Amino acid sequence: MKKIFITIVLLFIAGISYAQNPQYSLILHNGTQVSSTVYEFDVSIMAISPTTSFELSGIQPIMTFNPGISAGTLTFSIVPSSSQLESDLQPRIASISGNQLRVEPRTPPGYGYGTIIGDPAKRVARFRITSTTPFNNKSPNIQWKNSGNPFTIVSAYVGTVNTDITNSVNHINTLADSPLPVELTSFTSKLKGSSIILNWKTATEIKNYGFTVERKTEKTEWLKIGFVKGNGNSNSPKEYTFNDKPFGESKYQYRLKQIDIDGKFTYYNSIEVTMVPINYSIEQNYPNPFNPSTSIRFQLPKESRVNLKIYNMLGQEVAVLINETMEAGFKYVKFDASKLSSGTYLYRIEAGEFTQTKKMVLIK
Repeated sequence: MKKIFITIVLLFIAGISYAQNPQYSLILHNGTQVSSTVYEFDVSIMAISPTTSFELSGIQPIMTFNPGISAGTLTFSIVPSSSQLESDLQPRIASISGNQLRVEPRTPPGYGYGTIIGDPAKRVARFRITSTTPFNNKSPNIQWKNSGNPFTIVSAYVGTVNTDITNSVNHINTLADSPLPVELTSFTSKLKGSSIILNWKTATEIKNYGFTVERKTEKTEWLKIGFVKGNGNSNSPKEYTFNDKPFGESKYQYRLKQIDIDGKFTYYNSIEVTMVPINYSIEQNYPNPFNPSTSIRFQLPKESRVNLKIYNMLGQEVAVLINETMEAGFKYVKFDASKLSSGTYLYRIEAGEFTQTKKMVLIK
């Protein structure tokens, strides 16, 4: 009788131990800004003491984030072939709702068909946030959502029963909750004559090597037009300026490419500048004297018929540079005098009611 009682007690204790929920850690980690418009991170799960392993039956990762990381449209997706779970448990659908990153759960596959979780961790999936425009300087600030509806849920087979084992204490976040290395607070432009002056400010800087300034027009793609050295590490506001003197178009786009000391870079949102001159004018050619070519810049406050011709000192026409109707804007034209002999020449512009003549010197 005593032997039977002891056996029953041992079976009862074993049953309690067997029915305890397994312990796990659910981890946010490996956050990386892949490009100026793509940020990726991992979600992984592992068994922790005293549990050595358990059979995962389902998982619903729900996170909050900062949608202000971009002015563009954001999408949330799963990096293909990134999950280490059995196919029936791998996440399929990811979406954004307000400030939430949602991953829809799969139907439990049935006891014996789940994924065995132990140590080391298995990756639930790698997730991707994509923007239609470059990210700004703000942190994505991804956090577990452990309450409200919906919230993060983890389930496993306890014995043979599908059981909710969610324990938010074990939801770990190792993503760096910090802004990008350089916090840009403003990027503006102003016109000064035929120049465009770009100004920008930073609040803080970490390993900032400097800024590449890029320009784009309707006829060209993004081109590097200059570089401004950064301040390395700084906790105080810094101001930068760059002077551009473009000609030929009336609209320009500018953007900054911030480069870290280690070579990583971030693009910031672009700005557009429209240039419309107030008066007709033509500048002195540059260089002058020249050999064999030089540039002539002029400006039109409105659409005009333009004639720009070259004459020798006898008043004889030697070249026609422009004879067409042109839109308003700051313009320039190159003059190749390789077929002319050394000497002084005149260039004369007629645009609307505006007429002006200037001298140039060719030295070979």
